[in-house]
Amino acid sequence: MKCALVGCGYWGEKVLSAMCQPSAQESRDLGVLEPFGKQALQRADFTLIGVYDSSLDNAQKARQAYPHLHIYPSYEALLADKQIEAIFLITPPASHFPLAKAALESKKHIFVEKPLALSSNECALLYELASKQGVVLHCDHIFLYAPAVQWLRAHIQDFGQIHSIHARRASLGRFQKEVSVVWDLALHDVAILAYVLGASALEKMKPCAKLVDVSGYLALADIGFSGAGEPHISIHTSWLSPKKVREMVIVGTRGVGVYDEVAESKLTLFSVDSALGSQGRVGFGAKNGDRCGEPAVITTQGNSLDSPCKAPFLSPKSCREQVAPESLQSPPAIPRILEEDKGAECEKSASPSLRDTAPAVARQSISPSLESKTILDSSSLSLQAAKASLVIHEQNLDSATPPLISSIAHFYAQITQGQICPELAEHTIRVVQILEQIDAATLH
Repeated sequence: MKCALVGCGYWGEKVLSAMCQPSAQESRDLGVLEPFGKQALQRADFTLIGVYDSSLDNAQKARQAYPHLHIYPSYEALLADKQIEAIFLITPPASHFPLAKAALESKKHIFVEKPLALSSNECALLYELASKQGVVLHCDHIFLYAPAVQWLRAHIQDFGQIHSIHARRASLGRFQKEVSVVWDLALHDVAILAYVLGASALEKMKPCAKLVDVSGYLALADIGFSGAGEPHISIHTSWLSPKKVREMVIVGTRGVGVYDEVAESKLTLFSVDSALGSQGRVGFGAKNGDRCGEPAVITTQGNSLDSPCKAPFLSPKSCREQVAPESLQSPPAIPRILEEDKGAECEKSASPSLRDTAPAVARQSISPSLESKTILDSSSLSLQAAKASLVIHEQNLDSATPPLISSIAHFYAQITQGQICPELAEHTIRVVQILEQIDAATLH
C-alpha cells in the first residue's frame, strides 16, 4: 500500500525511519496484541513514496536520508496523487483537524499523531467523516501498545482496591507555544489511565490543575483527580526537567506497581508487606535504551517466581536471574515487519512486499491453571513452572516490540479489516474530553 508522510519534524523523522529503513530481522515476532482485541498484530505492507512539509528544508532533509522519496510541492498536490492510499500526519496539533478532514474527504486512510484534534467535537466529526467515506482514521496513542501497559490493563484487579496513582512525565523541552505541556505530555498519562482503569473511572472524578507559565510557555502542570470512593490520582508533567522521567506508581491494597518507561525493568511489582521477604521481583528488561526487552524471572533466596503474566508482588530485596534461553520453548513465529535501530521509538520497516501469513495468537492461550492463580499466591511455584509461564507470556506479549511499530501495524490491520477499531475511536474521543475538563479546571 503506497503512502505519504506529512510533517518531517522531530516525531516525523522517527516515523520516517520506521517506514523507510529495511529490517535485518524481518521474520522476528511482532507478538504484541492490539489494545482492545485478542489477536496478535502482524506485519504491515506500507511503501512510503513521498513527503510533504511546510518547511522545504525539512522535506529536503528527509530526501537526503532517503533519496527515493518524492517531495510534494503542496498538501493539495499530495491529496491529488491517486496512487497514495494512506497518509501519516505528523504535524502540530492545531493543524490535525483541517489536514485530516481534507485527507478523509479525498478518501485517504490516515494515521494521525496524538492528539487527534484539540476538541472532542472535532474528533467526533472526523470519525463520522471517516465512516461515511469508508476509510480508516487511526490516532497514534502509542503507549496503549506497550506490553507493560497491556499487562496492567489485564491485571489491574490484582492490585486490590486502588488507593492512589501518581504519574510523573518530565523532560527538558520540547517547548511549544500552541499547546500546553498538558496536551503534549500529560495526554500520555491520561490515555494510559483511561485505558488501564477505563475512561468511565476518570469521568467519575473531578479534575483540578495548576499550570505554570514560563516565558510564555505553559511548561509545567500539576493535575489531580478526586472523587468520593475513588482513588486519588495525580500527574506531574514538565518541560523543565534536566532528567527524563516517565514513571507511574499504582498503590493498591494488595501491592504496588511501578511502571517506568526509561528504566531497565519497565514494570516492577512490590508486596505491600515487605516482611514477606521470601518473594522476589519480576520485570520487563530493556535491551536498548527506552526499548522494552525480554521479560526476566528474578529470584530471592532460591525461591522462584511466576512470570509477568501472573507475577507476585515483591519485596525490593531481590537479586536478578535471567532465565536461560535454551530452557524455554520457542513460541510460534509471527512475522514482523519492522525493527528498531537505535532504541528510543525510532524504528525500521521491513520489505513492503511481505504479506500477512502467520496465524494470530489469542489471549486465551494463557494456561487456565495460571490464569486462576492470584497475584500473591504464586511464591511457591517451582522455577520450572515459572519458566513455562514465561514462555506463554513471550508468545502473547513480545516486549521487544517498540510501541510505534505496533501502532503502525494496528493501523494497517484496520485497513485490511475494512473498519475502524470502535474501542480505539471511543478511547481517543474520551481522552480529549478529559483534557478539555482539565483545561476548564486549570488555574494559571
